[in-house]
Amino acid sequence: MKKYIYYIILFSLLASSCSDFLQREPLDFGSESNYFKNTDDLRKAVNEFYTLLPGNNNPLRDGLFTIDNNSDNQCGGWSNSNFYPGNRLVPDLENSEWKFNKIRDCNYFIKLIEERINNGEIAGAEADKYHYLGEFYFFRAYEHFRLLKSFGDAPIIDCVLSNDFTDLVRGSKRRPRNEVARFIISDLEKAKSLMKKVAPHANRLNKDCASLFLARVALFEATWEKYHANTCFVPGNGKWVGSHMYPNFQFSTGNATSEINYFFDKAIEYSLEVTEGRSLHSNYEAMFKSTDTQNYSEMILVKKYAVGVVSHSVPKLLMAGSNNCGYTQAMVNSFLMTNGSPIYASKEYMEQRRDTSIIEEMKDRDVRLVSSVQKPGDINKMTNPIGYIGIPRITNTTETGSPTGYEIRKYHVSDLSQEGFSAGITDTPIFRVAEAYLIYLEAFYEKNKYLDSYCEQFWKELRVRAGVNEDYNYTIQITDLEKENDLAVWSKGVMVDKTLYNIRRERRCEFIAEGFRLDDLRRWRALDMMNAKGDKHPIDEGYVMRGFNLWEQFYTRYDSKELNSSGVVSSNSDGNHICPHRRYVTDNAYSGYNFPKPHYLDPIPVSEIILTSQNSDVSTSTIYQNPGWPSANVGLADYSYDCD
Repeated sequence: MKKYIYYIILFSLLASSCSDFLQREPLDFGSESNYFKNTDDLRKAVNEFYTLLPGNNNPLRDGLFTIDNNSDNQCGGWSNSNFYPGNRLVPDLENSEWKFNKIRDCNYFIKLIEERINNGEIAGAEADKYHYLGEFYFFRAYEHFRLLKSFGDAPIIDCVLSNDFTDLVRGSKRRPRNEVARFIISDLEKAKSLMKKVAPHANRLNKDCASLFLARVALFEATWEKYHANTCFVPGNGKWVGSHMYPNFQFSTGNATSEINYFFDKAIEYSLEVTEGRSLHSNYEAMFKSTDTQNYSEMILVKKYAVGVVSHSVPKLLMAGSNNCGYTQAMVNSFLMTNGSPIYASKEYMEQRRDTSIIEEMKDRDVRLVSSVQKPGDINKMTNPIGYIGIPRITNTTETGSPTGYEIRKYHVSDLSQEGFSAGITDTPIFRVAEAYLIYLEAFYEKNKYLDSYCEQFWKELRVRAGVNEDYNYTIQITDLEKENDLAVWSKGVMVDKTLYNIRRERRCEFIAEGFRLDDLRRWRALDMMNAKGDKHPIDEGYVMRGFNLWEQFYTRYDSKELNSSGVVSSNSDGNHICPHRRYVTDNAYSGYNFPKPHYLDPIPVSEIILTSQNSDVSTSTIYQNPGWPSANVGLADYSYDCD
């Protein structure tokens, strides 16, 4: 009787916390008895999933340009708990990425639509029916990739689960990460086979979106498995956290190397497909400031906006300041001179232009940098008549300031009609062909250790568009890895070769303020070096985020009383370059970042582990916790955990 009561209680708790599995019919879309009768119904249903794509989704605050605050490229006014020990806890379910409601919805619609197509119950063009079905497969893959990036091993949910408790527990079982990646690739191949090259309506997913996203997933998994090999983060070895659940695990290709090459091959194949018939847009800056980018050959998918329908506030936020974030010195210094030289290899830069003035610093530099950083003299149009940016707003410690001094200009428009909150209507690029170029370049070189003709073509086109000498070999030859202040120089604590580093550099520069950086640092296992060893100018024992050079000359342009006020900028005793996290001694990263290895993966909420266990014994749960994180109580990670 006690056991029976226990299961009643457990099931009711599971119903509460895991309602994603239990609500079988997504009621938001209406009753299936009078819906899904034509292709217009299918289009409206899948429209709800487009909010999953990145963009400037919150009309009142933030935007795509703030995402990289979670990396070494940018930072906000306060430190990020992901990069230092002692503050990040296992979250509750509500604040975790351990969510499956959208996957549940996709499974419901896929099942229903396939049945109705087979029964001839949906009116409309046959190709359109299958196209919208393909969109659901895409979004199911998209959500599984979110889980893969956050947790590694994850459940694969490819059907509508019943309300049976046993089925729910079985469905929650984590699967080895490579199998999850393979499932995602399978779904995307299915989506590609169903979707049209040109979607039935404008600004919708198409075949190339599926191919590019597949290539992204494949590159992510290939490099993750390569650089985390033989650790607790990858299956196939005794340290893998899931080895107790899969004691006889084997890679389907036979061994780890073959499995990695399988993913590299997929990345190479599908990224190359995307480039066929497409080219880069000639104006890099325009792609992020226009309302008409869907007509650019480079754009595979963009997110459109309209005032009164869906809009954003990015122009307002960037006119007013940098929304309390800014680029780092390390980010800015990674960009090349127009002659293809790193800044430290340019005698003219080091002796004449340096970084004592932002205007001088931007001369003869990569167009992607120059167009993405606010400079004295840039048109702002915050007011009418036209206003101009004067000096970096480092003394403003709210959303109207920039803690690094390198204010964000990418996505900035000087259109007065867009200067109000919720008045922004500039497009957000979602998928563009430049990503396919860079995926092919990285995947091909990683696998083969040489560059083929496509690599040469793609790399040159990217550099020409950036206004940089197209001779990438010149850059490779004069690169000195010891002088590069970039975490991407390393993987698993070992320096990569100069060619691979410059490929990574190209990716970093191309995707400035687009939200790719943290995923890249994770898959390259470069965050191991986010400590004093990875900082060319360490303060105390950590990796210190730095901004522009204030204290050598530029400080004379500010009111000295403001600069010396408590909590405004770091002291000149901390170096010429301001340190955003040394404004307050109470900042947890005052002495710098020291990345804890358990933070490579997110923790799973303890409630979900207990609920899928027997008699609350977490060792019996189908959900094992990620390395170093507690399974039975909310707490910090064990930083002494042997991840290697």
